[in-house]
Amino acid sequence: MNKIVFVLCALVALATVLAVSNARKPTDDLPDLTGSWASWRSSMRIARESGHYDIDVANPNGFLGGKYSGVVRAGTLEVAGPLAALCGEIRYVRQGDKLEYCGEEFARASREDAMAPAVSSVRK
Repeated sequence: MNKIVFVLCALVALATVLAVSNARKPTDDLPDLTGSWASWRSSMRIARESGHYDIDVANPNGFLGGKYSGVVRAGTLEVAGPLAALCGEIRYVRQGDKLEYCGEEFARASREDAMAPAVSSVRK
């Protein structure tokens, strides 16, 4: 009887250790997403501080624009912001190094684009 209790306690302890170690594994298996990204109609700037992301989306002729914040969970960037109720996550696509958000595909912007303002509100 003592052996059975000992084995059960050992199994419970092992299961607890495994559960804690899995819970402490970093889920941020995404590459560095910071910088400028662009789709055919929108641009996005992503900054990161201590695991928290700040995202500015410029979409002059659409509804996607605004300021978002996000955290990485299960390999995706979960966001809060203007369209979070409809589009709550930004997915990273390793093949092609792209982001998918709300039906748009964003590619990393070139260095020149990254240095330019995200949106120009001045009409010429």
